Amino acid sequence: MPASNQVELSADARRCRQCIHAAAHEFDVPPALLEAIAWAESRWHPPSPQAATHHGLPRSYGIMGLRDDPHFGRSLRLAAALLDAPTQRLALDTPNNIRGAAALLALYGRGRTRDTPLEAWEDAAARLCGILQRDVAQIHTYDIYMAIREGRQGQDFAVTRHPVDLARIYGAARLGVLSARALVLTALADHPDVVWLPAASCNYSGRTLAVSHVTVHTTQGSYAGAISWFRNCSAGVSAHYLVRSSDGQVTQMVRESDKAWHVGSANGHTVGIEHEGFVEQPGAWYSELLASSSLARAILAARGIAPRVYDGSRGWNAVLPDADYNVKGHVNHAGQTHTDPGAGWDWGRYKRMVES
Repeated sequence: MPASNQVELSADARRCRQCIHAAAHEFDVPPALLEAIAWAESRWHPPSPQAATHHGLPRSYGIMGLRDDPHFGRSLRLAAALLDAPTQRLALDTPNNIRGAAALLALYGRGRTRDTPLEAWEDAAARLCGILQRDVAQIHTYDIYMAIREGRQGQDFAVTRHPVDLARIYGAARLGVLSARALVLTALADHPDVVWLPAASCNYSGRTLAVSHVTVHTTQGSYAGAISWFRNCSAGVSAHYLVRSSDGQVTQMVRESDKAWHVGSANGHTVGIEHEGFVEQPGAWYSELLASSSLARAILAARGIAPRVYDGSRGWNAVLPDADYNVKGHVNHAGQTHTDPGAGWDWGRYKRMVES
C-alpha cells in the first residue's frame, strides 16, 4: 500500500524508527533500506519466540529477520559477534536486533555509505536475508525496493518513500518476471494469473485421489523465504500456491495433479494456498485476499465444484468435516498440529469473496 500521511504511528513504531535511524547513522547505511527490510521481514513486529513455525520453515529473529539455521545461515550469530553481544540479546531486544542487521549490512556493502545510491545496496540486502538461491533472493529484495519506491505506512511501520530505479537493479527482463502477475511461458501452471516456480521434486509426490478441497495456510515467514524452503529437499514439505502480501502475486510450485505435502493426511484430496505472513499479525499481512479468493474459486470451478467456504461460525480452530466445507484452514482439518490461518483470518469476508 502506498504511504499515507494520515496514519499516525504507534508509540512502539516511533521507537523502532528512532532505533533504525540511530543504527543507520552508527553504521553508515541507508535508513530507508533498514526501514524496508524490517517491513519485508516482520512489518516491524518481532515474531514471538514462542510462536509456532510452519512446515518446518526455520524461524527468524526480531524485526530484522536475523537467522540461525543451516538453510538461511547464521546472521544472528555473526551480527552478535560484530556487536560483541550475546545472540539472545539480538534475538529478543529490538534496538540491538536493528543494530545487528545494520552492522551486517555495512559489512556486506563494504565501501558503500548511506549516501551511496540505494540501487547499489541490492546485493548486500540479498545476502542479509540469507536466501542462497539468487533468483529467489531477488524476489525478496524486489519487495524491499518496491516498499521504498512506493512508501509504506501503517500504525506499526513506516518506510520512507525514495525514488528507486528498479530496472537499474534487475534489468528490464528480470524486472518483468519479478513484478509479473503471470508469465507468458507458464505452460506448466494450472491457472493463467500465476508465476510458475517449481518446488524441489523431492518435496511432493503423485496424486491418486481427486481434488475436492482447498486448504488455507499462513507461511509464518516471508513469501520468498517460503519459496526458498519449498525448493530445499531437506524441507520435506510444499504447497501448490503462495500469495505475496504486498501485491497479491501468486507463485505456483506444485501442479494440482500432484500431491503437495502441506496438510498431512488430507494431502491427497486438497490444494494448498499459502499466504505470506504470521498468524499473530493478521492485520499487517492479510491485505491481499482478492488473488487468493479468485484462485480458490477457480480451483473448484475447474472441477465443476461449487465452493462451500467456512464462515467461521463454529470457531476459528474448529475441526470441520470435509462434507460440510470444501474451503477451510489448515487448523480445521482433523489430526493437525498447526493453527494457521489463525484467529485473525476473516472467514466471513473470504467466504463472500470466493462465493461471489
